[in-house]
Amino acid sequence: MSVTSTDIWSQLGISRAGSNTAERRTELGQDDFLRLMTEQLKNQDPLKPMGNTEMIGQMAQFSTVKGIETLNSNMTGVAYMLGESQALQAASMVGRSAYVSTDTAVLEQDGSVKGSVTASGAGAVNVEVRDHAGRVVRTMTVAASSAGSMDFEWDGITQSGGGAEPGTYTIKATQGGKAVDLQIASRIESVSYTSQGTVLNLLGFGPATFDLITRVG
Repeated sequence: MSVTSTDIWSQLGISRAGSNTAERRTELGQDDFLRLMTEQLKNQDPLKPMGNTEMIGQMAQFSTVKGIETLNSNMTGVAYMLGESQALQAASMVGRSAYVSTDTAVLEQDGSVKGSVTASGAGAVNVEVRDHAGRVVRTMTVAASSAGSMDFEWDGITQSGGGAEPGTYTIKATQGGKAVDLQIASRIESVSYTSQGTVLNLLGFGPATFDLITRVG
C-alpha cells in the first residue's frame, strides 16, 4: 500500500492555490526539486519502487533545473556588466552629436546644422530648409556619385544671404522628386537611466535609445 504525505507542499515551503499564506512561491528551484524527489522516494510504494529508468529521468530533470538556475545567474551578471558599460559609454558622449532619423533640426546661435542623406544612386540630392511657418529659408544640393550616405551642412545662412534666426527648422531631402532617408545631427545634452535602459537626451529631438542612433559625430 502506498504511503503519501498529508501535506507535501507545506513540507517544501510551497503554498497551494487558495492558501491563505501571506507569502506565496510560484516556482520550483533546485533545492525544492531535490526535496520533492526525496519525499517521493521516501513515500513510494515499497512493492513498486522507482525503476532505474524513472530515477535517471528524475536526475536528468534535476540537472536541467540546476543548469537553468546557473545560466540565469550568469546571464544576470552579464546583463549588469553590459548595463554598466553602456552607462559609462553614454556619459562620455555628452556634448557630442548623435545622428537620428528625423526632419527636425535646431539651429543654435552662430551655429550650423549637420546631417546625412542616403542617395538612391548617382545624381543631385536636394535639401530644403523651412522655418516654423513653413517658409523656405534655404535650399542646397548634395552631389552623389553613387548610392549611399552623403553628409551635408547648413551654415545657418538664408537664401538671401542673411543669418537665420536661432530656432527649430524642418528639413526635407529628395532625389528625382522622391524623398530619401535623412538623418540630423543633434547635440547630446544629458543621459538618463530608465526602465528601457540608457537613454540619450538630444537637443530638439528628446530622449533617444541607442537603437535610434545611426552614428555619433
